[in-house]
Amino acid sequence: MGENRIFETHIHLSSIDNDLELKQWISFEASFFYLNVATSLEESRIVIKQTKQFSQVFATIGLHPLYLPSFNKKDEIIEELEKLIEENKGKIVAIGECGLDFYKTKEEKDWDLQELWLREQIKLSIKYSLPLVLHLRDAYTKALEILFEYPNLRGIIHSFDGSLKEMQQFLRLKGEWFISFSPLVFRNFSKFKTLIKWIDLKKILVESDSPFLSQNQSICRPLLSLISEWKNLPLKDVKKIVFQNSLQILRLKVEKDNFKA
Repeated sequence: MGENRIFETHIHLSSIDNDLELKQWISFEASFFYLNVATSLEESRIVIKQTKQFSQVFATIGLHPLYLPSFNKKDEIIEELEKLIEENKGKIVAIGECGLDFYKTKEEKDWDLQELWLREQIKLSIKYSLPLVLHLRDAYTKALEILFEYPNLRGIIHSFDGSLKEMQQFLRLKGEWFISFSPLVFRNFSKFKTLIKWIDLKKILVESDSPFLSQNQSICRPLLSLISEWKNLPLKDVKKIVFQNSLQILRLKVEKDNFKA
């Protein structure tokens, strides 16, 4: 099961604010399943509302490192996030997108705020046994330091763009970690070919990060084809295993073609 299905593990459907357009988007790729990713408390509410309309769409809730509120609002916001999780079990399957972005923020005070909020979202991940969806830019070293403090976390390194050594370090963390490859692959074939040839297929996920990295709704198809080529494995086998990887990290089960958390 799963050889004809594709799980797109990072998409921002909240960028589509028209219900008809959203339905057309979802129906265009009938074999696709989606992890609909939030970046703020407000967007988390939108993502949940969208997700409830479609059996093949699941939600994350969380705070993106570039759109963080004051830490003085921590208790209020964490309480709201916990309420959303409690009220939407089965549809909220991950925490994020959270993380560290030292590429667009250059001041240490901003980095400190990002770390504080990341740690709060790690606590949510632990409390509710939900994986993290991590956004990391120019921050792999710091992220590894932080994650090392929390054994047995689960998570996805979204749109990985680091070195082979950095990827190996994430995969050596205690717990359960997957590397998600995005359209960035098409910008540097040589680099990503090295990464993909090295990594175990059972640790690979695929994503579009639409609408930010691609407007092509079907971009995960050529991504999977490249993985198949570079791994020298049949495409149907690659699709099946990567699909199962998505189910594994999100703790989803297939019951008579319906997905349940």
